[in-house]
Amino acid sequence: MQLLAAAARAARGEVSGLPEGLLRFHLEYSTAPAIEVERARIAALLGADNFSLRLSPPGADPELLLLEFPGVQREQSPSLLFAEAAELADALGLVSCVPETEAGWIDGDELVRDMPESIEGAVARLCQSDAVPPADRRWAIRSVRADKAWARFGTRGEGVLVAQPDTGVADHREIDEGLEISLGLDVIRGEGQPIDPLTQKGGNPGHGTATSSCVISRQTGAMVGTAPAARLVPIRCINSVVLTGGAATAAAIDHAVSVGAHVITMSLGGPVGWPALKRAIRRAVDAGVVVLAAAGNCVKIVVYPGWDSNVIAVAGVDEHDKPWRGSSRGSAVDVAAPGENIYVARRTR
Repeated sequence: MQLLAAAARAARGEVSGLPEGLLRFHLEYSTAPAIEVERARIAALLGADNFSLRLSPPGADPELLLLEFPGVQREQSPSLLFAEAAELADALGLVSCVPETEAGWIDGDELVRDMPESIEGAVARLCQSDAVPPADRRWAIRSVRADKAWARFGTRGEGVLVAQPDTGVADHREIDEGLEISLGLDVIRGEGQPIDPLTQKGGNPGHGTATSSCVISRQTGAMVGTAPAARLVPIRCINSVVLTGGAATAAAIDHAVSVGAHVITMSLGGPVGWPALKRAIRRAVDAGVVVLAAAGNCVKIVVYPGWDSNVIAVAGVDEHDKPWRGSSRGSAVDVAAPGENIYVARRTR
């Protein structure tokens, strides 16, 4: 555990919120541990105590702890991180110890999955469409027959509260009418409203604005969502839709349940089923919440949380109901919906 020992000496300060990129491990116990006792055990193993140990998500699951190293950025390879995690799990007698790691660098030998090394560059080009966008901005609504459902059941989502863990939202007239900003939260900062900072580096600026418009854009706008009378709670828990950790998304799901969401929709994913995220999803489903997630884009497999048995995994099709070339596919997919050339509310700066 040389890496962890060095990190325990180098770490400084306190952890506020659930920032991305921090050296962090998910510790799963068979029974609820005493945090101070575990802290002493870990300090003895590492020979230093400049680390943070807390519940994951805070107050939600007594069998899970987050081991974090304030001020230490995660720059190590997944192979090294998984090896250090395995050593720590053995030393502490854990059920599991899972690191947060850069998803794009995880190789098949670590997760027994065929995952490309990166979704950038050449791989990203494999999922780009050269199809001409349909002239009808509302073609996707007719494709899923949302308009027929509105007429048959006499509702467009009135009374339904949808929560969306994502990058947060930016000001845009297509979605402003349908947002419940006051119920949202910036999980990354640990406080405040879920406003997308539209950071250009290493993320997907405007993603939450775009995906929320597919749900709640009003019929008076240039486009329309599938539930144009529903309300949406944005929750900022990511900067990039490629998950590198599960703690922040788990906290976002718990927050969604706490504010009374009926549906949780997540257009994000990664190759690791982090214990905190799995348990948060199960808690949401047990509370009667419908949980959906993207099957994945530009990779060969259905990503997590899409492949969780408690989640409805949604793949993408084109205007002819044919599989979109960039969509993940496989037995874990539950349904498919328009995913190519969809008109959305665009905001990147």
